[in-house]
Amino acid sequence: MTENLNNIPNLEKVKLIAIDVDGTTLDDYGNLPEGLFSTMQAIMDKGIKVAVVSGRPIFNLRELFQPMTNDLIIISDNGGKAEFHGEPVYSESLSKKELETFWNYFEEHDHMGVLIGENEAYLSNNNSNVKEDIEFFMTDVTLVDTLAEVDSPITKISIYFPDKTSLQAYNDFYKKDFDKDYSVTIGGIDWVDIMPMSVSKGRAIKHLQDEFNIDKSETLVVADNYNDLSMMEEAEFSFAVASANDDIRAAAKYIGPSNNDGAVVKIMQAVLKAYELQEDSLSTNQ
Repeated sequence: MTENLNNIPNLEKVKLIAIDVDGTTLDDYGNLPEGLFSTMQAIMDKGIKVAVVSGRPIFNLRELFQPMTNDLIIISDNGGKAEFHGEPVYSESLSKKELETFWNYFEEHDHMGVLIGENEAYLSNNNSNVKEDIEFFMTDVTLVDTLAEVDSPITKISIYFPDKTSLQAYNDFYKKDFDKDYSVTIGGIDWVDIMPMSVSKGRAIKHLQDEFNIDKSETLVVADNYNDLSMMEEAEFSFAVASANDDIRAAAKYIGPSNNDGAVVKIMQAVLKAYELQEDSLSTNQ
């Protein structure tokens, strides 16, 4: 059951709001909710930090949130890279030797691996038939014949499953073969993501908390999928959107509206209302 957002206690204590993108902020057609940017600005005017935390590549998130790119904390690649005020905060990458291992693995199993670079993504020409599908999730996809043509540090590898069997592929292949040495997660029904072991959305949130002296009790997260679980654990106010799967809903402390009903905007508006009520109370008592 969706929460009455105005009845959630202590929202006036929130100092960091971290929002997932696909399935959480975006609706099912890939659209941002109405009023998002003005609500974000009102939140930041209260001194609250706003972080966009996504499995998408950094260049895609810059474009998607273009009007506010320099004001937001942007965390891409499931926590592999971060920017604030348009400046890099940190970045992780996979070695050339590791990339060769994965490239050969994809060819052996006929899987569609996408290498996520600094300013573009790389896809084997053998999978050119799905390039247009992949560009729904990320812009600037470059086709290459060999790994030697990839000349950018690679933060993350995403494996695309157009038949929406990522959970099965995760269990049958990637968890078994790579989970001991890498951070492997399900990025949605279409994707399995592989990053360096040190990378997760949860570690990214912890980094922000340490950087800005923000406590877990002052952190709010809005999420919908398995790759969000680690950051939900770092937040006192963990929200799953109503459209999230059952496992994510069970892990969340609160259930918000659906991503198709402007969940992120409505949750932020509830935080603003809590702040305003506190300000009114302080003003009355003076």
